[in-house]
Amino acid sequence: MKNYIFILACLLLAYVGKAQELQMKVFVDVTQMQTQQASEKGVLKTNLERTIKNFVNTFKWTKDEFRKEEQIKCELKITLTKSPAQNIFEGNAVVRAFRPIYNTTHESLTIMYIDRFFNFNYMPEQPLIYAKNVYTDDLSSMLAFYANVILAIDYDSFSKGGGAQYAEEAFNIVNIAQGSGNNGWSRQGNTLNRYWLAENLQSQQMIPFREAFYSYHLLGLDTFLKDPEKARQEIYKSLEAIDAVNKLKPSAVFTNIFFDAKGLEIVNIFLPTPLEMRKKVHNFLVRLDPNKAGTYNKLLE
Repeated sequence: MKNYIFILACLLLAYVGKAQELQMKVFVDVTQMQTQQASEKGVLKTNLERTIKNFVNTFKWTKDEFRKEEQIKCELKITLTKSPAQNIFEGNAVVRAFRPIYNTTHESLTIMYIDRFFNFNYMPEQPLIYAKNVYTDDLSSMLAFYANVILAIDYDSFSKGGGAQYAEEAFNIVNIAQGSGNNGWSRQGNTLNRYWLAENLQSQQMIPFREAFYSYHLLGLDTFLKDPEKARQEIYKSLEAIDAVNKLKPSAVFTNIFFDAKGLEIVNIFLPTPLEMRKKVHNFLVRLDPNKAGTYNKLLE
């Protein structure tokens, strides 16, 4: 009997130690919507946040086993701007994900992406359902898409090409959703939408970029505490590789995402270096991400 209890306790401990892959926080802003009463907005916000959080954080996205402390921390901030018809909503969303830096208590932002076509149908009583190779609705497809993008980017940061299967699944979701009429899935028009994000993650031209993403994190950030000078060299080489890719595929959405997440981090990494090095890094940054030149100019002060 004691042996049975001991075995059962071990199984329970093993189960408790396991967790889903994502730990997503969800925030929904309904204050800009003009078509509903305040009380209705409050109910919508609560229901939508709970529905999305439960869907993303309980679905099993990979075959890998994650411990609680290994979960990928991420955020989804949705701003609803209008409801043109009952149960139909339009707005935008900001997706962010974080990665721990080895042997420290710090985290690094891996993705910061703004989706300007976050439009969907939503009925509180209807559960979100996702199955591979099947399109059910825009909301479940968008959430599954971002779950796979987050996984692809996170896995890429730990091994070369580690996120390939999740990048492939994100692209598959895009292709299946093409007929929905949501501009976020279309290859036409906006080149910063979900289609082009998935395309970038699948593009052969972007493979050196994804490998640089790996080097930036595993060979750079993760070794920074042990050897800052060598870590900076690896990060600088990553910037060189990204610059080479940008010449082949200029203004790629993944380049924008990278520098939206990493721009200030890179500045802080190189601020303590000699002026000559800071000038080199500055030249890369303003060429690859001119919109944040004001931030990058700190390297020249």
